[in-house]
Amino acid sequence: MRTTLDIDDHVLEQARVLSQELHVSLGAAVSLLARRGLAPRMSAGPLPTFEVSAEIAPLTPSMVRQALDE
Repeated sequence: MRTTLDIDDHVLEQARVLSQELHVSLGAAVSLLARRGLAPRMSAGPLPTFEVSAEIAPLTPSMVRQALDE
């Protein structure tokens, strides 16, 4: 199916990279990413998990120690 979408530049670039890596069309790469995003997420362990944006800095053990010391 053919359609027109407004996609963020960063998302489009990542889809282009994925399409080149997988040797598929840009549309196929976008479809794959959409399916991944729509797939239900299952927790593998007894504790709940959550997704964090890739733009967020990681929380390091030293940051935790510093917070506990305060």
